[in-house]
Amino acid sequence: MIDGCGKIVAEGVIRKKWRHYWIYGVKVRMEERGKGYGQLLTEKLLQIVCERNVKSVRLKVDTDNRVALNLYKKKGFVIIGKNKYNHYIMEYRYA
Repeated sequence: MIDGCGKIVAEGVIRKKWRHYWIYGVKVRMEERGKGYGQLLTEKLLQIVCERNVKSVRLKVDTDNRVALNLYKKKGFVIIGKNKYNHYIMEYRYA
């Protein structure tokens, strides 16, 4: 995601792994946090996956990352599991 001055402020990757689409590497530059870029990026990534006609998308988030957890829950992701690396597995299901 690029701001109005052409500076990269946030990034994320979508991958298909086995039967599921996953969102990886969501990051917002430290000095740009709190400006809504994480929310905008999440919405854009969900839109891109939706255009692929899939039923759901998943991501992993550190169990201690309260800001990301709250953002993903607000966007409709639910926790469906936890892995051995202390990450929650979250899933968003399209209506």
